[in-house]
Amino acid sequence: MRVLWTVALVFMLGAVALFFYVLVKPNSPIQQEANMLFTDIGNTESMAQASEARFELTSSAFEHNTAIPARYTCDGEGVNPPLSISGVPANAQSLVLLMEDPDIPEAIKKERGIAVYDHWVLFNLPVSTTVIGENSKPLARMGVSSNNAQAYAGPCPPSQYDPQEHRYVFTLYALDGMLDVPEGSTKTEVLAAMEGHILQETSLIGTYARK
Repeated sequence: MRVLWTVALVFMLGAVALFFYVLVKPNSPIQQEANMLFTDIGNTESMAQASEARFELTSSAFEHNTAIPARYTCDGEGVNPPLSISGVPANAQSLVLLMEDPDIPEAIKKERGIAVYDHWVLFNLPVSTTVIGENSKPLARMGVSSNNAQAYAGPCPPSQYDPQEHRYVFTLYALDGMLDVPEGSTKTEVLAAMEGHILQETSLIGTYARK
C-alpha cells in the first residue's frame, strides 16, 4: 500500500508541476488566454476612464486666465467668442452658460444694487452642444444681461475706475433636467430654478482692460 501511495503522490506532484509549467511558459495556450484576459480588463478600464472625461469649457480665441481679444468686446465687434464644450456628464439633461464680471467698481455696485455684472445668460442648452460658434445664436433660451438685453454683452470695463483690468468668468453648468423658466428670465431667476439640479460645473476665465 505504501508503494501505491508513493506512486500516486509522485504522479500528483508531477501533474501539478506540469500544470504550472504550461501556465507560465511563454506563448503557451494557457498563457495566451491569460494575457488576453488581462488585456480585455485593461481595455475595459480605459473605456470607463474615457467615458468619464473631464467636463470642460474652452475657447480657441483665448486661453484660461488670458486676455480676451478686442473683437469680442465693446472696443471691437462685440460678438461672442467661440466656445467648445466637452465631457458633459452622461446623465445631464441640459446646460446653462453664464458670463459674469466680478470686478465692477464699488460705485456701480452701490448705484445699481448688484454684486457682479451679467454679460450673458443662456439656459436649456442641449447637452449635445459641443461648439458655440463666434457671433452665433445657440439653440437655447436667452436670459437678460445686466443691461436688460437678451444678448451677449461684450467686456467693457470703465477705464476711469480701478482695477482697469477685469475678469470675465464663463461658467458652464450641467443639470439633471430642463429649466421651467421663460425666455428673458434674469440670472437670479435662472439660478433659483437650477438649485438642487446641478450635476457638475466648470469655468473659463478671460481678462480685458481697455487701452
